[in-house]
Amino acid sequence: MHCAERNGTKAATLASSFSSNQPRALNLHSAWDGTILRHDKGTTSDSVYAGALDARISAAQAAQWAQGTPRNWANESHQTGR
Repeated sequence: MHCAERNGTKAATLASSFSSNQPRALNLHSAWDGTILRHDKGTTSDSVYAGALDARISAAQAAQWAQGTPRNWANESHQTGR
């Protein structure tokens, strides 16, 4: 989301997202960073939610994700977003 762009602008900011429980459209960036997260997280505290997410990461995934650099990760995300 944060690494995608289109025509020199942040693509996720331009795309609209609709939800049955929202009175208006949200830009995709807001939906991803806010609405979807709040729905999944519910009333769980941030630290408990983060711990639950961490617990779902396998040792193999952690090792794989630790490879590369922030630049590599940003470029991969940008390519995926395009």
